[in-house]
Amino acid sequence: MSSGFPSRGMAGIYCPQAGARPERLKRICAALAHRAKVEEALVTGPAARSSGIVADATLYNREELCRHLARTPDHASDAELIARAYARWGAECTQHLEGDYAFALWDAAQQLLFAARDPLGIRPFFYRWDGQSLVWASEVKALVADPDYSPAPDDAMVAEFLLGWSDYPDTSATFYREIRQLPAAHSLTVKGNQLSVRRYWDIDPADEAHYRRPLQDNVEEFSALFLRAVQQRLAGPAGDGAGSDKTGVLLSGGLDSTSIGSWAEKHAAGNNLPCSSLYYLSYFSNESEGDERAYVQSFQEKYGCPVHFLALEEGWPLERLIREADLVESPIIDLAWGMVERWASHLRENGCRVVLTGLGGDDIFPDPGPPSFADTVQRYGWWAGWRSLRRTSAHLGMPVAPFVAPTLRLLMPTPAKKVIKRWLGREVPGWMRFDFARRSGVLDRVRRADLQRGFSTASQELNYHHLTSGRLALVLGYFDRVSAAHGFEFQHPFFDPPLVRLAVLVPPEHKVQDGETKVLLRLGMEGILPEAVRQRRDKGSLDRFVIAWIRQHDRAAWEKLAQSAGRAAAYVKPEKVHEAVRRFFDGDDAALKPAWMLLSWVLWVNKNFEGRAS
Repeated sequence: MSSGFPSRGMAGIYCPQAGARPERLKRICAALAHRAKVEEALVTGPAARSSGIVADATLYNREELCRHLARTPDHASDAELIARAYARWGAECTQHLEGDYAFALWDAAQQLLFAARDPLGIRPFFYRWDGQSLVWASEVKALVADPDYSPAPDDAMVAEFLLGWSDYPDTSATFYREIRQLPAAHSLTVKGNQLSVRRYWDIDPADEAHYRRPLQDNVEEFSALFLRAVQQRLAGPAGDGAGSDKTGVLLSGGLDSTSIGSWAEKHAAGNNLPCSSLYYLSYFSNESEGDERAYVQSFQEKYGCPVHFLALEEGWPLERLIREADLVESPIIDLAWGMVERWASHLRENGCRVVLTGLGGDDIFPDPGPPSFADTVQRYGWWAGWRSLRRTSAHLGMPVAPFVAPTLRLLMPTPAKKVIKRWLGREVPGWMRFDFARRSGVLDRVRRADLQRGFSTASQELNYHHLTSGRLALVLGYFDRVSAAHGFEFQHPFFDPPLVRLAVLVPPEHKVQDGETKVLLRLGMEGILPEAVRQRRDKGSLDRFVIAWIRQHDRAAWEKLAQSAGRAAAYVKPEKVHEAVRRFFDGDDAALKPAWMLLSWVLWVNKNFEGRAS
């Protein structure tokens, strides 16, 4: 095994029996050539007598680790620090690592392979295990390139995607049969022909008691953790402002990203860093809902720093999305992914090595919904719940009706919920082939997914569920692949484990009060965030811009794709794909989601499997 820094990818083969072919590993690594640097490992036969590590890692507590690990040089790579941590603490080394990481190491003394992935799953780890050997890599495409693998879609994952609402409860699944991902906050051990996976980090509902205290106490702890999360990510390889490399910050003008930008400015001023060490990028459309420049300008006025604006003059043309399908490794679940690659190209061209985003703010502080209304009813009664629902709907500019039925379902007795689940379990979306849905067993599996962790409120249960869902893994995986392909790192301060833990465990009323969202963040950023942003109640959206652009410019391309179902016809009904596309272009905005979901599936399956045997 080899190690080095920085690395943005890894791949390896573990085969305790002699016979693994070096050319096989070369084929796998060749599929990762677009990454800045790929570490590779081949553990087989006599080579298994020497220990080593491969890692894709950025550690934030390097100084602390160096203090605890005797005779460790300050210049040691992150991979070397992880190896030394394992040598001291064994499998418990993950309890001492702070950062974004995925790694695999061979312990020659114990004759075992140990791997782990960071608590939120920022860095990816995919693998395939056949009972005798393990192949792993930072991207699925590398495992698909393995000459010993015959690619095929994973029916269970495909069916969950085609439901249109699943959060993918199996967090180890991928869209490829036999290829798994190591879930966030899990480690993997292989010894001989035995593989085991265990969770090493979690949020314990029993810790809620610590946060049942005055709101101001939770605000102060949140503020300290948030500041620390931003500072740690500014102190990375590009965070000191040295050389031509910069730290980028994506600014939408919203509460989350502008909070990160504000702390970044405070950090730069407190450490006498030059203004040029930070590069702020904002984006906008000329459609009113997508133009948040006024809020970004309030940030400029407060801190006197330049912001670079990127005008979105076109939507997400299908031609570009087809090219980006190589980065996604799954159907594109969100049309908005089309603009991430544009950010990435611009940021790298302007010298950014690390880029901070506001991703995660809406995940740890979700908008109030049926779970929070159900919590209010259970704690304060029906009238209080109704008032909360009306205030929130007015605050969000949404009608009351869509919230009522889901709230009532949450308040039903458990036996009634089971009856409804059995009834709903018979539903198959009209676009999905019934024989495929029945064969995959998707509805039974998703309905049986256990969302009960023992938290005291429904909103905490749902918050935890979303933060540990397979859908979040898909989003983070996409950001990782885009940044790796452009030679920099996206980093997400809101996905800092201590911050996530606090956000889930605090009482719901410390996150939402009288319809106002993100209470902890708003109070914690008082005096730091521009007041216009801190007090804003609306949210920017590019939806109208994207819808109008696609209808005006991309109809022919969408219709052509809808007519090329190919192998996808084994999963969906082609006439339903045509119908969804027609409805959207005839003016039904609500048809955009199902139309794009179905087209995305057709695009992905045809691109990856057309011409292959089933």
